[in-house]
Amino acid sequence: MSPTTPWSSWTRAGAQGTRADRLVDRGGVRGGGGAGRAPADYGPRPRLGGLRVPVHFLHGELDTEVPLKVPRECAALIPGAGLTVIEGAGHMSQQDQPERFNTALRAALASMPERAA
Repeated sequence: MSPTTPWSSWTRAGAQGTRADRLVDRGGVRGGGGAGRAPADYGPRPRLGGLRVPVHFLHGELDTEVPLKVPRECAALIPGAGLTVIEGAGHMSQQDQPERFNTALRAALASMPERAA
């Protein structure tokens, strides 16, 4: 998908029928305006390349809510971004595999550059 593809199409590409899909379809998280919501055509991809802060995605390998291709594509668009896939974890990787999640989080944080004073 192109960097200008709307968020709803982006998440749906590999997640037909997921909770994320249902939220988009009924105007939930991203669809209908209001506090914490974005327009249905919201697509963050064009801006990801402009991020200048450390970014590291932690994603469950068995996540059925957000396909693994989404953080892979996001990481590819963000300069210096990383991705760790949590083996044996689903959407709630911090609960599914807390020890693996915490190990991955510590490693990701340790790899972050020191903040300039």
